[in-house]
Amino acid sequence: MTHFLDISDLSADDIHNILDRAHVFSTGSYSIKSLSGRSVGLIFEKPSNRTRLSFEVGVQRLGGHAVYIKGEDVQIGDREPISHVSRVMSRYFDLIMYRTTDHDRLVEFSRHASVPVINGLSSRSHPCQAVADALTIRQQFGGFDDVFLTYIGDGNNVCQSLMEISITCGFQMAVVCPSGYQPSNVPDGVVVTEDISTVISKTTVIYTDVWVSMGDEHESTERLAAFSPFQVSEDLMSKARPECIFLHCLPANCGQEVTEDVFESPQSKVFDQAENRMHAQNGIMDWLMKG
Repeated sequence: MTHFLDISDLSADDIHNILDRAHVFSTGSYSIKSLSGRSVGLIFEKPSNRTRLSFEVGVQRLGGHAVYIKGEDVQIGDREPISHVSRVMSRYFDLIMYRTTDHDRLVEFSRHASVPVINGLSSRSHPCQAVADALTIRQQFGGFDDVFLTYIGDGNNVCQSLMEISITCGFQMAVVCPSGYQPSNVPDGVVVTEDISTVISKTTVIYTDVWVSMGDEHESTERLAAFSPFQVSEDLMSKARPECIFLHCLPANCGQEVTEDVFESPQSKVFDQAENRMHAQNGIMDWLMKG
């Protein structure tokens, strides 16, 4: 059974196949309904805006039917064992998306599922976001050969999947992050540094995320102090290559990780990136259904 849990689980050919399908969907072409007559379960143990909306609309565009499942209603692993819920849902759905606070729960759920499972976000990774990011970069630059992405911020789940897809797609990447917040599983070839000056002049994509993610609110004071020198500003953007674009996975706190003028600038492609969540996920679902 093929699942979509982590970018590192897939080959380069798989990722490029998904990106090709996503590109077709981004042009508005839905001549083939790969989810026609099929149902998709969408499990949310964590709040969502883009993930829920993009999956619900995307499933409909592929001809399928989406069912929103609130984690607190099902209480997976509490009211019933994860293995039981997974096997029951596999009898109802043709595909399941699971957005969870715990990556181990996702892995266990997928182990018992008899239908494909998609990671809609976990504590470890956010592969759907990474595919949307790669699609946005490919749209902007026509490929990955001359791309150097500098991620500035917390070495979180978004950062992890970005590092993995940088290796898979073949673009260069640096993570600029304060000590204590750097990613732990860094692939060979990805640079990790606290000094932005070492990479900014060759940067073609600047990417950032919130300094305080859901679940980290108790660390707000410490995080704001640690990350304050790492804000993306107009001055920083001016030191990158002239064609540099700005990306953010959203939601954004303008005035913290990025200034308002950068967020609203012509270099900012954050809303193309947000739209591409749907196209990327449709590419993933189409690939899983036809694979």
